[in-house]
Amino acid sequence: MLQKQIELARRPHGIPVMEDFRIKKTEIPEAKDGEALVKTLYVSVDPYMRRRMQDTKSYVEPFPLDEVITGGVIGEVASAKGDKLQQGDIVLGYLGRQEYSAVKETHLRKIIRHLPLSPHFLGILGMTGLTAYFGCLISAVRNPGKR
Repeated sequence: MLQKQIELARRPHGIPVMEDFRIKKTEIPEAKDGEALVKTLYVSVDPYMRRRMQDTKSYVEPFPLDEVITGGVIGEVASAKGDKLQQGDIVLGYLGRQEYSAVKETHLRKIIRHLPLSPHFLGILGMTGLTAYFGCLISAVRNPGKR
C-alpha cells in the first residue's frame, strides 16, 4: 500500500509557497523487531520549523532538501514488534510528515488513549507549552514581586 509524505523541495524565500514542498507517494514501511508502525493522527506545526527550512546557522540543523519534514506527531500504533507498545496505543514522537512511520518503540512516548485532549500534547502540554511555562517561570524568578 502507498502513503503520502511531505518533503522540503526547496528553501523558501519569504513566505513558503506550495512549490517549496513536494507530496510524494511511497510504500508504507513495515515495523522491524523493537519497532512500531505508527499511523499519524495529529502533527505539530511549531515556529522553529520555519527556521529549519533555511540553510543557516541555528541551534537546530536545517531540514534536508528532498527528505520528509519531521516534527512532533501524535499517532496510533497500527502494529508493534516489541514489548513496550501494542496495537491501538496512542503515542507521541518526533516523526516524519507522512501517514505512517516505522520507529523504534524507545523513541515513542505512550499517552492516555481516552483523553479527549490528546492533540494538546503537541501544544499546551507539549514543547510550545513547556517553552511558555519555563519562560514565565524564569521571568518570575529573575523579577520576584513584578507582574
